[in-house]
Amino acid sequence: MCCWERGNCGKGCARSLQALRRQVRPAAFATNTRSPPSCTTAEELDKEHLLPQAPNAVKSSEGQRELPSPKELMRARHPDLFSDSEVEASPVLTKAVFEYHLGTLTSRKQEYEFEHFCRKLAEREVCPNLRVQTGPTGGGDSKVDSETYPVAAEISERWWVGEPSGGSERWAFAFSAKKAWKPKVRADVASIVSTGRDYKRIYFFTNQFVSDKDRAKLEDELSTSAGLPIHIFDRSWIVASVYERGNLAVAISALDIDSGGVETRRRLGPLDTSRLAELNELDLQIADQTRYNGARFQLAEDCLRGAILARGLDRPRVEVEGRFAQAERLAKSIGISQQMMRIAYNRAWTAHWWHEDYPAFLQFYSEVEGHLEQSTEADDVERLLNLWNLLITAESRARIEKDIAQSVARREKLINMLTAIASDASRPNNALRARTSISLIHATDARRSGDRDALDAVWTDLAKIMDESSTMGQYPVGTLANIVHELGAFADTAAFDALCEKVIAAMRQRQSDGTAGIAYRDRGLQKLDHDRPYEAIRWIGRAEELLVKEEYQGDLVLTLVAGSFAYERAGLLWAARNKILVAAERSLHAFARSGEMPPSALRSLQRLAWLELQLGRLPQVLQAMSWAAFVSTQVKLSESRKASYAEEVQMQEGVLGIHFLNLPLAMQPFVEQLPDALERLGLTNARVALLFVLGHEKRIVTEGYFQPEKTADEMQQFFEAWQDQP
Repeated sequence: MCCWERGNCGKGCARSLQALRRQVRPAAFATNTRSPPSCTTAEELDKEHLLPQAPNAVKSSEGQRELPSPKELMRARHPDLFSDSEVEASPVLTKAVFEYHLGTLTSRKQEYEFEHFCRKLAEREVCPNLRVQTGPTGGGDSKVDSETYPVAAEISERWWVGEPSGGSERWAFAFSAKKAWKPKVRADVASIVSTGRDYKRIYFFTNQFVSDKDRAKLEDELSTSAGLPIHIFDRSWIVASVYERGNLAVAISALDIDSGGVETRRRLGPLDTSRLAELNELDLQIADQTRYNGARFQLAEDCLRGAILARGLDRPRVEVEGRFAQAERLAKSIGISQQMMRIAYNRAWTAHWWHEDYPAFLQFYSEVEGHLEQSTEADDVERLLNLWNLLITAESRARIEKDIAQSVARREKLINMLTAIASDASRPNNALRARTSISLIHATDARRSGDRDALDAVWTDLAKIMDESSTMGQYPVGTLANIVHELGAFADTAAFDALCEKVIAAMRQRQSDGTAGIAYRDRGLQKLDHDRPYEAIRWIGRAEELLVKEEYQGDLVLTLVAGSFAYERAGLLWAARNKILVAAERSLHAFARSGEMPPSALRSLQRLAWLELQLGRLPQVLQAMSWAAFVSTQVKLSESRKASYAEEVQMQEGVLGIHFLNLPLAMQPFVEQLPDALERLGLTNARVALLFVLGHEKRIVTEGYFQPEKTADEMQQFFEAWQDQP
């Protein structure tokens, strides 16, 4: 095991840091680029801050023409976010032929096939846990054609089909191909109710056309008389399910339609191949009931990731929305506002760009707005700014009515949020980001009104912000550079040119600083290899000064870890602790922003525990170990890494036990309640050492930690040998 994993410092620390470098660059530390990765989330893509275009931006010789749809614009701008597979399909069953086949089922005596088909549709559209009924057609002796069977809550909560309550409630299903559907549904409902079973819902499927008026009227009448909800699905619903929601293959197979067939060949592109492999792996992990014990936050994050992958694969909308709803249900059970906000934000982004569903977009906009009401993070409120820009664009193009959009009121609420953040002088980076967002809102206002002087005032204000950011490493200059690039498509004044000069100069300086910082750090690691810790501290310190920038957070974490090793080698344990504490904070900050736990967080906390052990601060040791235990449930670890982590925890327990065995007699009364806390933390080995120190030898034997046939002297020798370990 390398020194990074053991916590001691030898010649291998530079090599172990090089190994960590390959693990410390997840999406949480990704630098904004012009070409986002294949499965980019909304929060990564939105850094471009797409400003609204005027409604007359595209014209033909005949005047204004309809603009491309949002989905077409996004696909043209970022084809990497959409499926790159090619589908070759030959003509299949037409709707007219299928509807004729449904209408003539009884003449071919296909009532049983129809029941089988309806059950398959219900499993895909209503709930997947349906029991197959035996006996004559019409349901046999059970009075129903199918019904739900109980499913564990841990399984049903992870469905993206239907509602989780279908796993705990008893629902009845009836299927009929009779032309006289009204008497049939009345008879079936009466028969089901007469069983006295605790059904919570009844679903009736018919192959006949039913008008919306008749369906609603009869559903209300039967629901009132039966005392439970009745749902009627007719031929129109069946046809929509087959052709709009991807169930044609089920229909052809279940109804044994000879004239139809599904002859499609889907040739996966490289992006879809990667997405599909990741989605299949995620689905297996989510279905594993043992995987997320104590890690429901990560379960919700993986469900969110699955929804984004399904969206990129161009899966049917019902599947994409079902997966998003699954993530939302799990997030609500946890109650972390920031996570719920990110899920709602991705749903709003998807509703606008992929589904072009503006009522849904407005719903999710309001949810994001609600989650951000008490936020003090400019980075989070920037997401609402992006949605507001989409809102006013849709409003200007008459896709959302002005009185429904309420863009003016929403703008005021957004401005108030940002102004409160900008006024907090104790967080200058955060305040400057909020000021940047306010300036961008003013730019949008000026552009919509055509006020060139107001626009120039905004460019001047942004230039001042760039000057102030020169001393703020955490200010995201790269993000502003992307925004300025987009604004350059319509801005062409001297004030804007001056802004561009400042942005380009800042980016050039930051890129130069980043390259130099990495070189300084690497030289510092070489100094550690040569056992010159004080020289290493000087080189690594210079690297830190250059890498304290938003664009180089992953490299900064590596540099802080390297500095911790250098200070430890020099015997300066408090300085080593402070460096690793900042590295852990930066890693956990990335987790808070993206929901993805970087592996560097676990490694930093493990090292913090080792340093606290060397300092002998037992409460801080327990805190660091408990943090590491929590993070280990959130980060994705290979089997070998899990084994390595478990081994290291055992080693840390052993050293903690040495501390307990060396406790002065005067300190023992203060730790009498500590064994119970150690048991709750799962630190059983350290607990045994403390029990011995407190004189609980009999308890050690009765709890099975020591064999009864061993003598007191043998127990004494065992703990003395433990105490004498280095």
